[in-house]
Amino acid sequence: MRLKIKDIAVEGDVYERVLGHDEVEALLAASTVELSDSKEAAARLALRLEVVDDSVVARGTLAGHFDVPCARCLAPARIVAEELALIATFVPAETLARASEEEETELTAEDLDTYVHDGESIDLEPLVREYLVLAIPIAPLCRDDCAGLCSRCGANQNEAPCECSDEPAAESSWVTALKGIKESMS
Repeated sequence: MRLKIKDIAVEGDVYERVLGHDEVEALLAASTVELSDSKEAAARLALRLEVVDDSVVARGTLAGHFDVPCARCLAPARIVAEELALIATFVPAETLARASEEEETELTAEDLDTYVHDGESIDLEPLVREYLVLAIPIAPLCRDDCAGLCSRCGANQNEAPCECSDEPAAESSWVTALKGIKESMS
């Protein structure tokens, strides 16, 4: 998703793109996020690009959906990113290098959405990847009441309770050790 800076009109340009499953999968795979087996992933990017001095400002929205493994049972958990507002500034590499050479540089909120360009083109992939990854919750769930996997046999408790779930759990050695420490402190 590279765009040539010289092709951006003086008054600004609108850039719109629909990303299919393979593109969304490639973007997320580069960030170690794996999609579930569903082939329904898609995203829609709509940006307004403006050249300001030697920088490019991008404002717009990103919407999409994709499936990642559920944190409890590993079944597909649907992630829906609805109209994420995004703003980013692409600055020349030498501008960023000069700023880092200054003695004390305090970061501002705008600095957090700053990307580097090579003077010829901007690459939107890191921006889109970041916003897609940030749309994923820390522990994505396939459903709010997901029962997860059995800790003994690994059966999916959402499908049917397994036979070992009725048995009392054996106490692990570390739990026994912690109980001993707690008793000795009382």
